[in-house]
Amino acid sequence: MANPFPTLEVSQPTDFLPPIGTLLSTFDPIDTPDEHWELGYHFPTWGSCLSAFRWGPCSGELKEHGTGSSTVTAVPITVYAPFRCSTFGTGGDLGEYEAAALDALKKAGGQELEQELWSGDINLQNAWSNLYLTSPLAVNASTLANAYPWPGALAVLQKKLRACLGDTSGVIHASPALVSMWQMGYAVFEDGDGNLRDGFGNYVIAGSGYNGGAPAVNATTTLTEAGTGGSFTITVTDPISGDLETTAPIVWNASAATVQTALEALTIVDVGDVVCTGGILGAAPVVCTWGGRFARQVVTVSKDSTLITGGALTLTATAGGSVVADGIEYAYATSMIDVRVGEIQVIDPNNGASIDRSTNTVELIAEATMSATWDGCCHFYIKASIADAFTWPTA
Repeated sequence: MANPFPTLEVSQPTDFLPPIGTLLSTFDPIDTPDEHWELGYHFPTWGSCLSAFRWGPCSGELKEHGTGSSTVTAVPITVYAPFRCSTFGTGGDLGEYEAAALDALKKAGGQELEQELWSGDINLQNAWSNLYLTSPLAVNASTLANAYPWPGALAVLQKKLRACLGDTSGVIHASPALVSMWQMGYAVFEDGDGNLRDGFGNYVIAGSGYNGGAPAVNATTTLTEAGTGGSFTITVTDPISGDLETTAPIVWNASAATVQTALEALTIVDVGDVVCTGGILGAAPVVCTWGGRFARQVVTVSKDSTLITGGALTLTATAGGSVVADGIEYAYATSMIDVRVGEIQVIDPNNGASIDRSTNTVELIAEATMSATWDGCCHFYIKASIADAFTWPTA
C-alpha cells in the first residue's frame, strides 16, 4: 500500500556521508528538525543535475542547474535486531544485555538498509515510490555487449558521474568482491576520514548488503499448447510469503484472457499482478508477465497437464529478479545518498521478563527507523567481470 501519511519536506542530500565501511557505519541520527520524517519525507531535486548552454565566442559557458519542478519521495523502513543469548558468563545486568542488543543492530542495520537500497524488495511489496539501485530506471553506462573488465567498469562509471554532476562528488555502489579488485589496483583508497574514495573524489560503498545483482526484470510465463482436448492447472508460488496456490482447471484451448482470469482468481494474485497476452492456446502461445506485488521478483510457476489429451502443454518460465552468472558483478553510480537513522530503541518482547531464569536466557529486540535515497539525478549501472582481469572483451 502507498504511504498513508503526508510527507515532510527536508533539505537535499549534501556532499557528506558518514564514514563508509558499510552504508551505515555510524548510528548518530542526522539532525532533522521534525522527526515526522520517519512517516515519509520528500525533497526537491533542483541543484544536483547539471545542464549547460553556451552563447557567443567571447561570453564563455554558463552552467545552470535543474528547475526544481520535481521531488523525490522516500518512505523509511524499520530494522529490527532480535537478541537472544545465554546468561551464563555475564554479570546478569539488564543494561549489559541492552548494550549487546544495540551492538547487534549496529552490525546488522547497515546491511539490511543496503539490501533494501539495492533491491527495493520492501518498496515493491508496498507499492512505494522509493528509489532503489536495481530499478529499471537505471541507465546502462556500457556500450559493450559483454562485461567490462573490473578496471574499465570503474572508469566508465566515473565518466558518467562526471558528465552528470560536474565537479560534485557522487557515490559508486558495488559488492565487496568488486571493490576489493579496485582497491588492489589502487583505483579506490581509504581517505583520512575512513571513507572509501576514488581518484575523482566519489564515495565508494562496499557494504555487506550489496550482492552484485543486475537490474531486476519481471518474470514471464509462456504456455504453448499442442493438445486437442482436456484441461490443465497452474500452480504459483507467492514470492513474498512462499505460499503455493493452484488454479481451477483451465480448458486446453483457453484464450490469453481466460488464463489471466484463472490466475487472478487465486487469493495470492491481485488484479494487476499478471497480464497475459497472445492468442488461443493450440493456435498461438500465451505469454503472462508478472507485475504488481510480483514485479521484479523471482516467481516460481509450475503446471499439471496430465489431463491434456492429444498432445502436451509446455510451460516456459523466466524467473525474474536479478540473477547473474559467476564472475559477473554489477556496479551502480548515483548522486549523493541521503542516509537517515531515527531514535534507536530496545524493546522487551516479554513485558518485563526479558531474563528467563528458568532457561537462563535473555531476549531483547533493538529497532530503528532508517532510510537511504538520493535525488534521482544520476542513476547508472554497468556489468563488470572479475573472472579474468587480463581479458578485454570486444564490442
